[in-house]
Amino acid sequence: MADTPVLLTWDRVRSLEGADDPAIGAYAAAGEALWRGIERLDRGDPIAALVVLETAFETFENEPGPTARLAADALLTARLTLGEAEASVVPWLHALEREATVIGPIAPRRTQIDDEWGLIAELAPVFVPSRIAARVAADVAADVAADDFERWTDGPNKRLAEVYASALLLAAGQSPPPLDWDPPTEGVRLARAMVEARSNDPRRRAAAREELRAFVSDAARPWVRAWSHAGIGLSLLAESEGERLAGIGHLLVVPSVYGEAQPYLAGVCLAEAAQALADAGRTDDAARLLDTLTRIAPRHPALALPSLRGIRAISAPTQTNGIGS
Repeated sequence: MADTPVLLTWDRVRSLEGADDPAIGAYAAAGEALWRGIERLDRGDPIAALVVLETAFETFENEPGPTARLAADALLTARLTLGEAEASVVPWLHALEREATVIGPIAPRRTQIDDEWGLIAELAPVFVPSRIAARVAADVAADVAADDFERWTDGPNKRLAEVYASALLLAAGQSPPPLDWDPPTEGVRLARAMVEARSNDPRRRAAAREELRAFVSDAARPWVRAWSHAGIGLSLLAESEGERLAGIGHLLVVPSVYGEAQPYLAGVCLAEAAQALADAGRTDDAARLLDTLTRIAPRHPALALPSLRGIRAISAPTQTNGIGS
């Protein structure tokens, strides 16, 4: 019918006749930026897409409706594609929020969020603890935690925001407060266990590892097992010498078995395992792991860690032949 209203997202609006309101002009400009960013994503150029998508997201970030969801999803896709894990957290949480509130049909997701778990397989709550990343992580954590997490809907979304803020604080070298609440979903339980497994409290670490071991045994999804091995491995690095060696074993499962599907997490695990071996005096073994990381992910942010560069500087030249050999 001619009088039936049609809902358009701002990226589909070319012009508005007679609209001289500055606010509308700002939305129109952001909509054009969103359109350009999506076009660049579609032709496989996330680098060129990123700047204009960031501009669009700044305008629509706190708005209701499908345009805000589209902007968050597109920015999330660009940042994940470029390996910017820390910076992906905020648009992901906004995408979850908008999906929960948008009425009517919405565009298909560009980034796959597991509907059963409510998580992105490529976005584990584990981040590179570098000096540069620490500043980014601290800023993102503050953004996620703004207004005491009140902008996130009570339930899984708010709990995930708390979990990921804690994971970002760990990457920034800080000690987050305990996550003392019952997880509302299995996805939140998994993510919380990965953070609690790195608690300063040995009892909390042990309890979280038991949860993660259950996920390793029972989970049908490979990425859940990958996350769980990573969480157990990182946790065991804080324990006794024998347990640290077991932790290295868990960490190396991730690049060995799940590396192709989990490149960012696999790189973090290789870097953490290399650092643990170097701390134990096994610098040549550590250097072999770093050679592996360089070969499979030459642009991984973990390679910029000063401590890892030091390992390679003091180790003898090695030839890499697979994980840790």
